[in-house]
Amino acid sequence: MSLINDAIKRATAGASKPEAPGKGASHLHLEPVPARRPARWPILVMPLLLAGLVSLGVIFILKGWQTHQGELLPVSAREIVPAPAPDVPNAVPNPIPEAASSPGTPAVAASETAEVPAAVPAPPPAPVVPTFPDLKLKGILYRPSNPSAVINNKSVFVGERINDAQVIGITQDSVTVMWNDETRVLTMQ
Repeated sequence: MSLINDAIKRATAGASKPEAPGKGASHLHLEPVPARRPARWPILVMPLLLAGLVSLGVIFILKGWQTHQGELLPVSAREIVPAPAPDVPNAVPNPIPEAASSPGTPAVAASETAEVPAAVPAPPPAPVVPTFPDLKLKGILYRPSNPSAVINNKSVFVGERINDAQVIGITQDSVTVMWNDETRVLTMQ
């Protein structure tokens, strides 16, 4: 506490003494610094930058929209099996009765009937023979520890399935796939 009191006494004693010339702040001549004008280039450049970014965004959106317009989505359809026709008798009587015939036309006897062939049931549809899926090898990223391949634009690893076919091996230049105990080797085309 005495250190603080001593410092206060010295400060008050020094303030009452006149300062020697050249040592005080009263002899310093201070001049104001002229204000620096802010740069105007951001005001001119920022709208141009924003307009460029907006136009690039519009271009990318339009390009993406155009590429989606040309793509056809894969459609899987089932074969429509016709329903069996109802039983039709072999002979159909003439729809015009004798009394309804005009006097100038000869009457058709009831025994004269139009023969209609019997409805033949459609043969059962041929059994659908499953075929090996359509697989196209697009690329191979070969690493000895974990090789991968791009098949039908999908990245696959050994043991994974694509279109019901299992990838059983990937080498530096080919991919081996197995489907229903049938094995095929895919190579780059």
